[in-house]
Formats: sequence, C-alpha cells, structure tokens
Amino acid sequence: MDIILASCSERRKYICSKIFNEFKSINSNTTEISLKNKNPNQAIRISLANAQKKSESIALITPNHSLIIGCDTVIVSKKAILGKPSDMDEAVEMLSDLSGTTHEAITYVSIIETCNFEIIQKLYFYDLTKITFRFLPQSAITNYVSIFKPTDKAGAYGIQEVPKEFIKEISGSFWNVMGFPVEKFFSLADKSWNKYFKEPYYDFNIIDRR
Repeated sequence: MDIILASCSERRKYICSKIFNEFKSINSNTTEISLKNKNPNQAIRISLANAQKKSESIALITPNHSLIIGCDTVIVSKKAILGKPSDMDEAVEMLSDLSGTTHEAITYVSIIETCNFEIIQKLYFYDLTKITFRFLPQSAITNYVSIFKPTDKAGAYGIQEVPKEFIKEISGSFWNVMGFPVEKFFSLADKSWNKYFKEPYYDFNIIDRR
C-alpha cells in the first residue's frame, strides 16, 4: 500500500517521516474555503471541508492501493478564524492580536484508503489544542516575522520555530499545532496500517524544536 500525504507542507512531511517507513507527498492543488471574515464557530466545519477536499482530490487520480492523508489546520482566536497572513504587516497584526491571549489550533484529518479508485474505508477526526501566549513586545513580534516570514502559516507562526518565550502554556497536543495530531491518529488508526509504521516508534512526547 502506498502512503500519500496530500500536502507539501514541510512540517507535515517531517511528522510523517517519523511515523511511516515510506510515504509520498503530493500537492492536492485544491481551492480551499477562504477563512476571511468567517465566524469562529465555523472553524471545525471549514477545517473538515478543506481536509476532505485535499484527500479526495488525490484519491481521484490514484489507482493503486493507497492510504491518502489530507489535513487542514486553523488557528482560532476569540474574534476570528486566522488563516495564513497575506503579507508581513498582516502577520504582525495577527501576532499582536494573539499576544496575551489564549487561542485554539484545530487540525482536521481526512484519511481515505482506496484501491482501483474504490474506497475501502474512511477515517475523519480532529484535535484541538489551546495555546496561551504571553504579552509580546512589539519588537519581539516584528523580529520574529522578519526572520521567519510566516506568511505560509495559519495564525502567522509555526509552533516548532516560535521563540519559547512566546508560549505561556500549551494544553493538548504540540504536534496538532504543528499540523498533524499524532496521538489521536495512533489511537484511531486501523490495525492493518501498523505494518507501515516505523519501528522503533519515534518518541512524540519529545518537543522537537528543530
């Protein structure tokens, strides 16, 4: 069986490299539902829809026996769903809004096992992590944005690269914030997939700040 990650995200590819013996990464090239001006209460629904679009688009072009993994992560503040910032100024604005507050990272996962274009099984699930930022000096925000240029990251930050001084508390899975809820995946994965997992297993309890 081929393991296919329907994403070219470096963060998700890194996580999958720790889970699977082998996998492929294919960009789904789907048009995601826009997060602009969306009610925070719609976050889970939108994340599910985007994850499904990614996995289903790859399933349509994959005849082999395959396990196709689509993921979508959204950052949700009390006021809005935060997608990827359009430019550096918006990235600074997003981080300024998150300063001194608690927000949520939601990752929905859509997994489809197919063979000869027929669906064998589907698995949908999501995880939610709460992140509390300390009050961040404007200089620290602008410095982070100028160095890491986080316009490709929901909420304008990557949990694996953000300075540890930014974080006051993480309640839930660190890996979920990074883009793939590993712990929940292992708890729900079909037993027939186990032979494709790496042994010995990577210790996902380690907070890996590469």
